[in-house]
Amino acid sequence: MPASSNIILYVDAEGHNNRIGRVNRDVIVRHSTAVKNILDANPNAEHVVLRAAPKGALEFVVGEVLRYRERLYFNMSREPFERAVPILMAVQALGIQPEQPQVEGHVVWEICQNPLTPARAELVAKASEFLGIDSKPFTNLVQRIGYDVVHDKITEEEKQAFRNVAVRYPALNDAIGVKVAYLRRLRNEHLDRVAQNAGRRRGDRRN
Repeated sequence: MPASSNIILYVDAEGHNNRIGRVNRDVIVRHSTAVKNILDANPNAEHVVLRAAPKGALEFVVGEVLRYRERLYFNMSREPFERAVPILMAVQALGIQPEQPQVEGHVVWEICQNPLTPARAELVAKASEFLGIDSKPFTNLVQRIGYDVVHDKITEEEKQAFRNVAVRYPALNDAIGVKVAYLRRLRNEHLDRVAQNAGRRRGDRRN
């Protein structure tokens, strides 16, 4: 029996397969390596269950695939951070082709350049359970918090608020601890060099 021209996409959410929608098989296979791999293994399948990325973001990304097809490009310039992170998760869950590096780039830019709040940190920490602790959003979050803590870029109250988030995510808590220790060591070594150079300059002036 020939495969249907359409398939139904679902997302695996806490053991329940929630329907995303019916899509054209050829279009989604062309733009999603995740769907292609599943259908390559089971060519006559009429439904595909995706990794548990946020359902709303998956619906948005699939909609953009069907809408733009050969002109597929995710313009992230106006996407708020709270929406960009789930979109990144959906793009990765689907394995979107052509690759869309600007999606991850937008999330990383927001982490590095804009004010970081505990709520934003928790959003990234939670997403990193999906994206992985080697992902750029996670590693840049750790770097940002570590730098701000060591160099006193945030208040004691803000430091405590970030600690309250980190303790709920062991990977984040451990990574921040390692980063803070490393950055403190670098800072102390720098201060030691500054003090030694200042001492030498004073000695040279006396001579």
